[in-house]
Amino acid sequence: MLTGGEPLLQQRQVYPVVSAARAAGWRIEVETAGTLAPTGELAELVDAFNVSLKLTNSGNVRGRRESAPAIAALLATGKANWKFVVQSASELDEVANFERNYGLSPIFIMPEGTTADAILARSRELAVPVLERGWNITTRLHVLLYGNRRGV
Repeated sequence: MLTGGEPLLQQRQVYPVVSAARAAGWRIEVETAGTLAPTGELAELVDAFNVSLKLTNSGNVRGRRESAPAIAALLATGKANWKFVVQSASELDEVANFERNYGLSPIFIMPEGTTADAILARSRELAVPVLERGWNITTRLHVLLYGNRRGV
């Protein structure tokens, strides 16, 4: 899994690492914000792109969190999973707009939270409306297991 910051900012530098990992038989997944398109040669080696598109709740201006050409390129790989961090059920309509505008599938909803209590409360609020839309709900397992600590 390539993650941390934005791996697609450094595609030339990560390509040799991904190529070596592929040669060793490893599964390759790339976590990305979906604002940059992968190169064709990198996309060939990757098994899955986990695209964490940002919603209004991220505080990022739309032009910095949504790139139609990058979304289209990731969609064209046929290897993209679409994840949205959601604070409340009222934000699901914004996710639905992404789904409708770009034809995204599969969609995963991750309840926002930095404590187990917050994640569980949001998961309970979101589970039914997410499943009713035919989407998937996931969690922040690292926070549930270790809290909001870095380097664990």
